[in-house]
Amino acid sequence: MSENKELKTEALRKILRRNRKVIIFLHDNPDPDAIASGWALQYLLKKKFYVQSIIVYGGIIARAENKAMVSHLNIKLVKASQIKLRPDYIYAIIDSQPGTGNNSFPDTIIPHIVIDHHPLKANYEIPFIDIRTKIGATVTIIYEYLKEANLPISKFLATALFYGISSETQDLGRETSEIDEKTYLELFPLASRKIISRIRHPKNHKEYFSVLARGLNNAFIDDNMGYCHLGSISSPDYIHQIADLLLTCENIRWSMCTGWYEDSLFLSMRATNSRAKAGVLVRKLVGSYGQAGGHDTMAGGKLAYNGTPTPDAQRSMEDLLTRRFIRYCGYNKPEQFSRLIEQE
Repeated sequence: MSENKELKTEALRKILRRNRKVIIFLHDNPDPDAIASGWALQYLLKKKFYVQSIIVYGGIIARAENKAMVSHLNIKLVKASQIKLRPDYIYAIIDSQPGTGNNSFPDTIIPHIVIDHHPLKANYEIPFIDIRTKIGATVTIIYEYLKEANLPISKFLATALFYGISSETQDLGRETSEIDEKTYLELFPLASRKIISRIRHPKNHKEYFSVLARGLNNAFIDDNMGYCHLGSISSPDYIHQIADLLLTCENIRWSMCTGWYEDSLFLSMRATNSRAKAGVLVRKLVGSYGQAGGHDTMAGGKLAYNGTPTPDAQRSMEDLLTRRFIRYCGYNKPEQFSRLIEQE
């Protein structure tokens, strides 16, 4: 174990030595990387430091794959609204950071632990912080801690970790490092192929097909980019799914999708170029009116509306984002774009 890793382990030990309960916060509407990382941290805290913890999240888990993952692996998650926060608890934020707007951790509390792989949001005065932006998945960071602690990894935990890194990096095809590749290859033989197959090929609720049809009918493309606006939706997860789907269209290098959820406009952006800086673009699109963040090839943001937006207000904000997105990609007018599916 390197000196730096010994220092990190000792720093964690000092924070946890009072044997207080830990509340592990995932980001809202958590994805497989967040879920697996939170579960692995819970295991580390229990087996290495003898500390009990609860994993909490805001939003909802709506994507069929994510629901299947939680169900098949029996991962215990609790809604943030059901937890009463206490000053004697220890708080950890995993796969997210304070002040990003994508988690339900109160702005009035300073967390004790932050572990993430997204770009640093701000300079924090946090007792323990481990943010590695060159790592493709938070799972990779947590897995390193498990290995250093010489903890055995069960088939279920290995399956969660493997699927977390597989989903986040698209099977090492998106924003990966050598450490991610090594982690992926080490976890694969330990994971359950049968459960992974069940997670990757779940049954979808009929609402998914309705949103999918709406997304395809509302999608516009031109040359190497595409976008669509879903309107009101029951889960932000649909936005990410449609943005991913648009990027699979032939010649498309940039995709953007938006949707309204609880009086806020969510947007998701995808790019094929590993140096596209999608996170930078989303921050420019959102500006000072909302929250944004992400990586070079995938990013997201949220603009909160003061009150309940009218249909005209919704269209106005969608049009503004569309024009900004188009200008950034070198176009002048939305009229240059045609529908992905021709209307009869």
